[in-house]
Amino acid sequence: MATRRPIKVVCIGAGYSSIALAIQLKQTIDNLDLTIYEKEDGLGGVWYANRYPGLTCDIPSHCYQFSFEPNPDWSSFYAPGPEICAYLSHVSDKYEVTPHIRLKHTLLSAVWDDENNKWRLRICRDSGNEQEEFDDTADVLFLGVGSLSRWKMPDIPGLASFKGQVIHSAAWPRAPGGWEDTVAGWEDKAIGVVGTGASGIQIVTALQPSVRKLVNFARGGTYVSAPFSENTIKESLGRDDAGDDHVFTEEEKERFRSDPQFYSQFREKLEASLHAFAEVILRDSPVQAAGSKMVRDGMKAKLAGRPDLADKLIPHWPVCCRRLVPGLGYLEALCADNAILETDAISQITPTGVTTSNGTHHPLDILVLATGFDTSFHYPFMVTGLHDDLSERWGTHGHASAYLSLAVDGFPNMFLGLGPGSYITSGHLVSVLEAEARYIADIVGRMQREGIGSVEVRADAVAGWEEHARQFFPRTVHASDCQSWMRAPDGTPASLWPGSGQHAVSAFQGVRWDDYICTPLEAAGDDADETRMQRLRHQMGYMLDVVRWLGDGMTLGKLDLGESSEGG
Repeated sequence: MATRRPIKVVCIGAGYSSIALAIQLKQTIDNLDLTIYEKEDGLGGVWYANRYPGLTCDIPSHCYQFSFEPNPDWSSFYAPGPEICAYLSHVSDKYEVTPHIRLKHTLLSAVWDDENNKWRLRICRDSGNEQEEFDDTADVLFLGVGSLSRWKMPDIPGLASFKGQVIHSAAWPRAPGGWEDTVAGWEDKAIGVVGTGASGIQIVTALQPSVRKLVNFARGGTYVSAPFSENTIKESLGRDDAGDDHVFTEEEKERFRSDPQFYSQFREKLEASLHAFAEVILRDSPVQAAGSKMVRDGMKAKLAGRPDLADKLIPHWPVCCRRLVPGLGYLEALCADNAILETDAISQITPTGVTTSNGTHHPLDILVLATGFDTSFHYPFMVTGLHDDLSERWGTHGHASAYLSLAVDGFPNMFLGLGPGSYITSGHLVSVLEAEARYIADIVGRMQREGIGSVEVRADAVAGWEEHARQFFPRTVHASDCQSWMRAPDGTPASLWPGSGQHAVSAFQGVRWDDYICTPLEAAGDDADETRMQRLRHQMGYMLDVVRWLGDGMTLGKLDLGESSEGG
């Protein structure tokens, strides 16, 4: 057997996506040259970059881990951010990914060299005292940067005039003792928190007991659910269902460690519970009706003593139109004597506080902006493919789009981690990232074995993916009239996978090679263009074939994986 040619893969970002791919590549690809560039000074991706008060995972800890590296020692039902970072560091060390990671290295630009089938990269190294730029190349480029790492200050009139401290949730100060050190001395302060997304809800819950006054500015209502899979965890552990303790005991962790069968069954039950409500996003479905009633009734019960808050907070739009946030302790925090929920729009920020549209002025010492991220997929670096720049393409198109969330026509040998269309509303994301890693590794393996110089997704395959999304989302609550970060400016739910979590995992089970243009190493220039043109014929018919393969987004059988369907 011939020696497999060397192949160089460069990953941008050192979070879950890149670590999963790196492990898969190292286990399946010989003659691999692997580099991971990370702009932060630590690995962990969004879990390293974010460090705001109360930061936790909102799905069960035992579902937010790699299937091949179970962790029986999670401290609580829902792991805090620093613990997730520690887990990723452990995984990276154990599977020998860490030596490939270059911290404080930022991608400035990536340009496809079609003559040589390579990406030309410009990288900036930050050594602390100075910054140095240098060039690198890659046979395969993986952008594992997601969409929850780029933030900017919101455009609120008067923000620059505020004389107190202003903190964005995505740029919380770092301290040796964690966020608790950063809020020392706040007990006599009036704090304003702008936003009711996941970060805003967690920050309010964490800060309310430790400050003099807290005002939560909400531009509209939001649904707050019970913690996901809470009852399943308690039932599996034999706990009192009425208890509020979400910390695992030493006895429970020891049982996880010493009884593999129990631990495996525990994890299977949790995963099944996360898949059980897949159809909650379908408009007018029985699961949507039951889920909406359950969430609304749960909120009303917790706010029974404050019906005024229930009227302000519970929206009119369906549950899951926006990302559903489990707010452990949030509603209780709003009911406290030192808390105010302000739903009138912010008119302006003054030197001493915030004025709302009805003229109310809230004096504040500290203003926290939990206003989220730029989820437009306009990357902070240039990515130039065969014909155009990626961000310009998506800007002109009105929204970002990538086949199966990871491949874009005109950008050969490039794959996206947590790209447009990747976020799921059921199941757990790590299983999708693992499936995605296997999928990409299969492509890299074939490139190496068969002397393929470039692999580019067909334009009609991307069009078929978009057509599937156009047919899927109008049937869902995502077509309702809520404001959501998951929507692009043109209204397209560009961040969301058009289907269930199990549908996403299944779509990555095998590469549909007909959806790609594979150009041999020896073909270049005009020959490569001719190969592409041959594969781009009959686009309309092929697009419809992709739509048929993807099915209705909920049924596995439509993906040629048997006749059984998901059961939820």
